[in-house]
Amino acid sequence: MRIYTINRTDPYRVSTLSVVQPEFDAKVIYRHFVDDLKIYNFDFLLPFLTHNHKLPYPVEMYGKFLVDLFSEWTKDDNPEVSIRFIDSLFNIYNGQPSLIYGVGPNTMIKDQDILPLINISSNGDLSPTDELRVIEDLEYYSSANVETISLRDFLKAKVFVEINKAQQILPEACQECCWQKICGGGAIVNRFDRANSFNNPSVFCNGLQLLYKELANYLISNGLSIDDVSSRLSLN
Repeated sequence: MRIYTINRTDPYRVSTLSVVQPEFDAKVIYRHFVDDLKIYNFDFLLPFLTHNHKLPYPVEMYGKFLVDLFSEWTKDDNPEVSIRFIDSLFNIYNGQPSLIYGVGPNTMIKDQDILPLINISSNGDLSPTDELRVIEDLEYYSSANVETISLRDFLKAKVFVEINKAQQILPEACQECCWQKICGGGAIVNRFDRANSFNNPSVFCNGLQLLYKELANYLISNGLSIDDVSSRLSLN
């Protein structure tokens, strides 16, 4: 877990960013953040793993962690508490953009413009977005630096063409999925394998679907009609 200090209403209020570890109880972690640490803004990221990695735990355990987190948050019913991942999903259900890259369909690309997912190190070294470093097969600039290459030339790298395509085109296996308008195939790093590049659903697909179902059930049980929910999904 690392600490960051970005908040939409109070930029100086401490928040947390953690990675999902499904062997631990999400509800206990939530209560520790809120009750003990008095932290009301936090987020959980799925690990940066591809289809070429072996998941440390069954994929359903990751989904259960997120469902338990969501359940504790809704039970708490505290408007001061914000979980960025969940807020993003609610935004998407309401026709608004996600609050974070990698959650939901990408709405930032228009036509053929490249979304510049760039990491700039403290010494000026350039690379595509940091999580893609786990993909050993992906072509990277090994010596690009802000002093030695222009942004225009850097963005001509093959990797950005692949990223742009992955952001704009839904994986084939996702095109009949009812959750596609909420999920967008998942984060591109979790979609990669050596055979199909990014043309795969997220490695966490089955786990994420557990959360999407929980969210849909919550909306229906709190007044949104089944037809309204269906209209926000890919259901006719």
